[in-house]
Amino acid sequence: MNKKILVFLLLIVMSSLLIACSSDVLKDNTTNVNLAADQRVLIADGIDDIKFEILVKDQGEEIIDFGSSELEFYFDDEIYNEEGNFDFTLEGNVLTTEEAGDYHVYVMYKGEKSNKIYIEANNDLVLVNGGTFKMGDWQEMAKIPEDIYQEYGNIKDYSTEIGELDGKYKDDFTFDALNLHDITLDSYYIAEHETTFGDYIEFLEQSGNDLDSKDLDAIKNIILSRKEDQTEEWIEGVEAGEWFDYEMPVVGITWYDAVKFCNWKSERDGFEKVYNISNYSVTMNQRASGYRLPTEAEWEYAARGGEKMNVEVNDGYGHIFSGASTADEWDNYVWHANRSDNENKPIPVKSLKANELGLYDMSGNVWEFCWDFYDPDYYDYGETYNPTGPKGPYDSVVAQSGEVFEDFETRSHTKVLRGGSWGNTGVFVRSTFRFFSIAQYYDSEDVEQISSIYASWRSGFRIVRNAE
Repeated sequence: MNKKILVFLLLIVMSSLLIACSSDVLKDNTTNVNLAADQRVLIADGIDDIKFEILVKDQGEEIIDFGSSELEFYFDDEIYNEEGNFDFTLEGNVLTTEEAGDYHVYVMYKGEKSNKIYIEANNDLVLVNGGTFKMGDWQEMAKIPEDIYQEYGNIKDYSTEIGELDGKYKDDFTFDALNLHDITLDSYYIAEHETTFGDYIEFLEQSGNDLDSKDLDAIKNIILSRKEDQTEEWIEGVEAGEWFDYEMPVVGITWYDAVKFCNWKSERDGFEKVYNISNYSVTMNQRASGYRLPTEAEWEYAARGGEKMNVEVNDGYGHIFSGASTADEWDNYVWHANRSDNENKPIPVKSLKANELGLYDMSGNVWEFCWDFYDPDYYDYGETYNPTGPKGPYDSVVAQSGEVFEDFETRSHTKVLRGGSWGNTGVFVRSTFRFFSIAQYYDSEDVEQISSIYASWRSGFRIVRNAE
């Protein structure tokens, strides 16, 4: 039989709402019966029923008669029948469910078993419709408090060594975001919440990781092995297990851990992997269908509400923090350091209110990795259509000088971080604030001990996918 990989697009109208779906066909080399569904992951934002249209072919010919006694459907190895205890119904070739869940589906036709496909029905991803917006900070320059500046300097200022004072930008902490510029983005899906410890444990369990134990204790040990910039208080908290819950955002992982998670999840769900990973060299196929980290522009657009941005506030630029602009509002949306109920750690995802798009914790809780390398001057020269960041860390700085600056090695793996964390407040949790993956707390005497491969007790990630 001439086998092909079929990719098709099906539109399903549900309660007068249109959901755009993409499709992949999975084949089993040992059978003539091939099964496909219109989507592994279907977004059902605000819709009661999640529907999948299933396609079955025998010898390359589509089977139309789904009522045939020769055709049996199996979900998680249990044969489907109307009397069974299922969270879904099957009418003809349309699977309908009101419950989010994971299903492994195959069919038996004339006694022959098809390939098995994996379907994940969920509403954990939110569609962000593409558009054009003004990226950057429209507010006045934010200065580092004098006492902090005198003790630590301006960690963003690459013109001095870390911890030194009076560099090019002195105490200006938002100089890298003040160039407002138009950015146009295509549509994409973004996770409604940060990746959790539960998500990450599943990755460890299924990815062939050679840990002795693939549970919360195993991840705790991974994070404790990365202590370079951690505080004693935090280490004690980790050892006591205070930070670990399956619904808590995963922290202590590196940017490289995050892209590996994305590739694993893409492969699991039947999508094309986005990343080609070779040690610390990672390239991206931006057109691939799988999961990836958001670009910095995608992250900011979503944090500010995307096409639902509240243009009635702040001269049309939207909220200062994701979902809120005033001190009276922000406790409803932002898990930050000045809260009276903050016990110096994150909280489970979706504990607070979501922003206009239905996204949680875009400001506060944990910092979130983006795909982009960090360059403080990128807004001055970067692309304006689906930008993916500079070619390398501090790309323009290195290009202008012809050589790397003095502490470049410490900053050589710097990726953009966004959103702030449970340990930050004020400017750090603005939707426009730019930061990067380098130690946030340190003693100047310990600079040489800072690892250039960053992992922090404050940083995690969320995932995105292309919408087309």
